[in-house]
Amino acid sequence: MQRILLRFALRGDLKYLSHLEMSRAMVRAMRRAGLPLALSQGFNPHPRLSFWHALPVGVEAQEDLAEVWLREPVVPADAVAKLNAVMPAGLEVLEAVEVGEDEPKLTQRFTHALYIIRVAHAGQPRDARGVAEAVRKGFAAEDGEILNVEEDGQTEICLLASHREGGPQLRKLAEKTADCLGIGPESVTIVRTGLYDSRQSALASSSGLKEM
Repeated sequence: MQRILLRFALRGDLKYLSHLEMSRAMVRAMRRAGLPLALSQGFNPHPRLSFWHALPVGVEAQEDLAEVWLREPVVPADAVAKLNAVMPAGLEVLEAVEVGEDEPKLTQRFTHALYIIRVAHAGQPRDARGVAEAVRKGFAAEDGEILNVEEDGQTEICLLASHREGGPQLRKLAEKTADCLGIGPESVTIVRTGLYDSRQSALASSSGLKEM
């Protein structure tokens, strides 16, 4: 039995898949790739596959995580190549790593995430720090810490969230952001950019941003 950690991205139109639809697409790709999937016990066996906290519909992920159990060992790099050859456009495996069988589950090993909240300016430039400050005042403490960076034509607010107790209510973040700024929710998009085992490692990865 082999336990494999998959780091993958969910982009483009596939962000509109439900978590169940995405997991089914992943299983179909694994079967087409010929991976020897291990099955659960019971009357309705299914592949032993688990994911990190589910993304809401409409949220893109530059990084997401899944673990799969295999009946027979495979070379992780070979698994990546085989999976990407049959994955639908927008779903890409970035890395595969073998994990010890006694390692804790994903949600215990990875506790923090970075999210980019993109606010389109619609031709009306706004002060990025002022935008981030207005959003911070409207967010609850459990939604996370805010970092910010400015880009041409939009503001990108980087939200560092702890998922030890469920994390931010992502389904409401775009709506809450829009309410804070008095704009329509269609002007706000959210992307998960990374997953980390601690607040310190997450902040270290965002050295190009500045903490507010």
